[in-house]
Amino acid sequence: MAEKKQKKEPVKRQKCPYGFDCSSIMMQPGTIAHDCENLTTCKQLSGTTGIPWNATDQTDFEMVMYFADEQQTVEEWLVMQERRRQQQQIWDEESRRIRRVIRMRQHEAATLMLRSRGNHQNYETFQLEEQKEAIAAALNSFTEKLTALAANDNFYIAPENIEAHVYNVKRPSRNTFPKHWTLRQIRREQRVYYYHKLTSKEAQFVAVGQDEDGNPKACKVIHLSHSDNARNIQGRLGIERRNKLNRIKTQLRYAQQALEEAAAIADEEYSFEDILMQSQQAANELDDVEQQAEQGVAEE
Repeated sequence: MAEKKQKKEPVKRQKCPYGFDCSSIMMQPGTIAHDCENLTTCKQLSGTTGIPWNATDQTDFEMVMYFADEQQTVEEWLVMQERRRQQQQIWDEESRRIRRVIRMRQHEAATLMLRSRGNHQNYETFQLEEQKEAIAAALNSFTEKLTALAANDNFYIAPENIEAHVYNVKRPSRNTFPKHWTLRQIRREQRVYYYHKLTSKEAQFVAVGQDEDGNPKACKVIHLSHSDNARNIQGRLGIERRNKLNRIKTQLRYAQQALEEAAAIADEEYSFEDILMQSQQAANELDDVEQQAEQGVAEE
């Protein structure tokens, strides 16, 4: 009679069905899922369906967690665990452990798993405080420069919608030459003089003359004489100063808009429905790609 076959021992489950690091939860190196006190709970967690993280009717799950007796919170334990991993140290199996049973909802369990294994980043990682301080320093420096600009009020600043133009005058005038002279003959005898002027589409300059009531009249042109004349130089500098201040104003508007957008982002609430929709869309896109690939193979 053939010997009875030896009964195979059941294969022990090595990995957590939910994704936890059992050694970390139990605080014992080499702990596998089969020996973890949370195996049943993690099976239940892995089978839960999607529910918003702010839902009030979430089911509570009991999680057993161990902590070193000098540690008081889960976060402190995770920090210690990462530090020891980086130093390539292992836990001392003989060290005293504290066993705690913690009730948590499914999204709290998911967060705990991801924080322990997902290379969790914190607020300081993104250096927002440093950027805020840099902005404050830049604002202080800019304020000093702006104060200096405002204090220096001895220069001309041109208004909007005016520009500097050059024009020429030919002397003597054409009317002073004999009528039978050709234009070519006249040009040979004339000299060309170049002048500059400020021009506006609307009358916003103060004219030299006065109206019938003795009030200054408005005009559209101010003559600035030759290129090297101080009136031309200062008139054109006035336009450059206006353009400079407008560029500063534009950049400040961009900065204000950027800060307002950053503040709006900080106030944004995460939407469970949006995240779920994104996940479903990603799955549908992958399904479409696989179907197209299968169709291409079938056609070949």
